[in-house]
Amino acid sequence: MDPEQFKIFMKEMRSWITELKGEKKAVEVSGSLVHISPFENFDPNKEKFSCYIERFGNYCNMKNLKDDSKKAQLLLGSIGSTHYNALTAYLGPDKPITQLDYASLTTSFDQMLTPKRSVIVSQHYFLSIIQKESQSIAEFVAALQRDIADCDFKVECTTSTCKAAKTVISVNEIFLRAQFIRGLRDNWIREQLLQSTEHTFDKILSKAVALEAARIESAELSKRTPNPGSSDICRITQPRRNSRHDSNNNNKPHNNRQRSSPRFENNRSRSVESRNRSRNRIDYRALGIQDLCTRCARNNHKVADCRVDYDKAHCTSCNRKGHVSRVCITTLSKNLKSNRSGSTNSVTHVEDEHAYGISRLDTEIIDLFEVFPDTDKYIVTVLINGKPQRMEVDSGARFSLLSEEDFNKLNLNLPIQPSETIFRSYSGNMIRPRGKVVVKVAYKDKETHSDLFIVPTGHAALLGRQWIRDLGIELKEIDHAPSFMSKTPTINVVVTPDDIVAEFPSVFSEKIGCVPNFEVKLQLRQGAKPSFTRERHLPYALRTRVEEELDSLEAAGIISPVTTSDWCSPLVVIPKADGGVRLCVDYKAGVNERLISASFPIRKIEDVLHSLRGSRYFFKIDLFKAYLHLKVCPNSALIQTIGTHRGMYTMNRLSFGIKTAPAEFNRIISQVLHGLPKCEAYFDDIICHGATSEECAKNLRACLKRLSEYDLHVNRNKCSFFEKKIEYLGHIIEHNQIRKSPDKIRAVDEMRRPTDADGV
Repeated sequence: MDPEQFKIFMKEMRSWITELKGEKKAVEVSGSLVHISPFENFDPNKEKFSCYIERFGNYCNMKNLKDDSKKAQLLLGSIGSTHYNALTAYLGPDKPITQLDYASLTTSFDQMLTPKRSVIVSQHYFLSIIQKESQSIAEFVAALQRDIADCDFKVECTTSTCKAAKTVISVNEIFLRAQFIRGLRDNWIREQLLQSTEHTFDKILSKAVALEAARIESAELSKRTPNPGSSDICRITQPRRNSRHDSNNNNKPHNNRQRSSPRFENNRSRSVESRNRSRNRIDYRALGIQDLCTRCARNNHKVADCRVDYDKAHCTSCNRKGHVSRVCITTLSKNLKSNRSGSTNSVTHVEDEHAYGISRLDTEIIDLFEVFPDTDKYIVTVLINGKPQRMEVDSGARFSLLSEEDFNKLNLNLPIQPSETIFRSYSGNMIRPRGKVVVKVAYKDKETHSDLFIVPTGHAALLGRQWIRDLGIELKEIDHAPSFMSKTPTINVVVTPDDIVAEFPSVFSEKIGCVPNFEVKLQLRQGAKPSFTRERHLPYALRTRVEEELDSLEAAGIISPVTTSDWCSPLVVIPKADGGVRLCVDYKAGVNERLISASFPIRKIEDVLHSLRGSRYFFKIDLFKAYLHLKVCPNSALIQTIGTHRGMYTMNRLSFGIKTAPAEFNRIISQVLHGLPKCEAYFDDIICHGATSEECAKNLRACLKRLSEYDLHVNRNKCSFFEKKIEYLGHIIEHNQIRKSPDKIRAVDEMRRPTDADGV
């Protein structure tokens, strides 16, 4: 190869290498987009969409992804199938989701997943927040800070300079400070803050956190440091009144009783006089309601601060107003008196129709230095997943409990499942467990798989009735003594319909609300002309009741009088069995045929029933005058104008009889209840369900909270509370069994069999 040919060869080689480098760089750039892994799915139960989209933006920046079209594609691939399909249905077929840019896509998701509440609803919700049983002060403040952002607490400045500039001043800190002190669960901390001279929220918060920490540390120190005066010999014990033991005890000398000093006798006489003076007072501690509100039976406030109306609280035990059955003093006093009239060492169970029984032990004042040998506890050792654990046999407890400290010592490596069950001891204290685990427990030659509830450290390990039966434990085998006394109070589960009604009083009030951020618009066919039909003749006997109903609707803002209108449909009055009237409107003559049908898909009844599989507890909710909760636009209000004997009224809410009303209501209620677990809606019939009563109660609270946020109200008389067998959508549902309701097929069953060909 001569020098000239070598130069040409090297030039070609350099150009070929340059092309290879360019192709490799392009491949690397394109590959950096292809190999970006999807972001995590959005979970509304963990975070708000605004927080999710902020973290998604940080993820894109970390991956150096700047192209908005690529970011939109990555968001659609990361959001999850449920929200992807929901947004597709929300936007409709005319607006494909894949053609939206990144900004429009995030805006659409935000409008669908986080519908903005009105300022009034946000302020009302903020002023209703109180510290929960399991919340620390820091968690309580975080909840207040999160919800006050939407409240818009502002006032206009009144100085001349500010008036000219129309300056608005935020007063969020004032409301935050007031609601923080008002909502504290610990009355002692609240009293300390009210006595303080601090005024800024930060200083008040710092003091509250310090007081809470001091109280927790003091409680821990008291647990670790034994009290020298708390030994078994100084404990008040239960005397035996059994005839056999009375005879035995009478034969034994009681030297300690004979050494009573005059000072001890004086103390005893003073205690008797004090007991006689307080005989006519109500002993709330003996009734077990000393920490409860005597109106709604909740433990986070007193009756003076109760928000439940006096007339709304109804007792099913004494049939009186002003309180619920759990705090009925008349019934509890009778039960306590009947218990004391019997054997003092017997365990009795007081039950009403909604609460589980509470084990009660009567006590009396005895010599502090007297010791009874027959009051020992029944202790057994069981194998929990093959590891031994000492537990106290307590036939008064329904479930088995284990403290968190003892559970950690077993080192079982089992995930603790969340539980909404709340226990209440005989002393009235509420105990919220950390959760529950499913364990294999064995005793002698028997074993079973069952739930074990994990409670905070400090509570004794209890073996409840469920394990006693499953393991066949006999108390005589443990100790020949016929009875025992436990220092640990027995516990029962509190789940009653009265609690649910008291927790959501506004939802169960039969009134017509207005769903915020939604407005129904009726679409007319092209070229449709207004239709005017005069009012129909109304019998004079019904006019007074009709006018009262019209005045009520006008006062609520549901209808408005109008002097002239191109649209008018006649009012139809239907007498009710209770003497009232039902107002209907006949829209079929002129309005319905001019409307465009709404194209929202309605779920099949079979699909709704299929979603109930696996559940055993059901709560059916009937919305009170459901359609009237939806506001319509001004033009639609004119289209719905009704004609009465005393003039015309525009209908400001969605009216019964409009042919598109069912589809419009179903579209909105689907968005309102979107994301709630085990909550199904078929038009205005809502059902919450769960495999256990605890799961059903948890799902029900989430549903009622959502209804409260959207100002929806229910008809309590038509609701079904925690039923195992329920009729829904014309079917009887009972633990994976679905069959037709007999009332719906009675006509077919009673039809006469055909006897000839014509009859067939």
